[in-house]
Amino acid sequence: TSEKVNVFNELLDKMSEGFDKVIANGDIKDMHKEDVRDMTEELVGMVSKFSNKSERFVDVQSLLWEFEGGMLRVADERAPLAPKHAQLIEYYGAHTKLNDTVLAAINIWMHAICRSFELLRDMGVASSHNVHKGDHGLVVDKLTVQMIAFGMDETEALTVVSLDYLTTAVLTKPMLQDMQAKLGGTEMTAQIISFKENPFWWYPTEHPITTTVFYFSAFSEADPTISGIELKEPFKFEMLQQRTLKEPALLRGYVEAAEEMP
Repeated sequence: TSEKVNVFNELLDKMSEGFDKVIANGDIKDMHKEDVRDMTEELVGMVSKFSNKSERFVDVQSLLWEFEGGMLRVADERAPLAPKHAQLIEYYGAHTKLNDTVLAAINIWMHAICRSFELLRDMGVASSHNVHKGDHGLVVDKLTVQMIAFGMDETEALTVVSLDYLTTAVLTKPMLQDMQAKLGGTEMTAQIISFKENPFWWYPTEHPITTTVFYFSAFSEADPTISGIELKEPFKFEMLQQRTLKEPALLRGYVEAAEEMP
């Protein structure tokens, strides 16, 4: 419920304030590698449970039913629409009926996800002081969310793949060298976060989307707080709509007549 999520948000806000302070004063450099891993494990675990299919977000249609009887009205509005239009969010009648109660509930849930995402990035900043070239990367895999942090070598091209294998990012050697020059310092740390489920989709479960979230960020030990740089070299990004399943092996056999079965 929204009330329970509000309690969760208070915790996330306090954690975020703490990270803002230790990042600003430089104390984050003193975090031990084991502590960074433990905190990352806990945070990724929370985010994974929060975005898992078993933890559904606010069902707008149900809320409209409760507060405005919206389900019946939306059904009537959709009835005359062509099938292809009836499935588009732009044509959902519910959008014109959203009231402050519904929007407030949605905002509470979205705040939790956005704040969690910010905290995951803070863990990337912390990792930039603990993960170096040649080291084993930090890998945390929890249900629907995976976070990886590792030191990048600008002398070698890099290919990274999302948790569901649908998204591939190719970082060429010229691009990595350009990135290193813009970030400064002597080392770069990459952070990759993959979501199997899109945690930012707040619309009803009867109208799900199949997109996933793939997040890539790079940090330098010189200034891990840099929020954005402009690269001259291209970033190759490939996304598949769905995995191509291998054709199953052909099964051959026979079925006995009903009267011959025991």
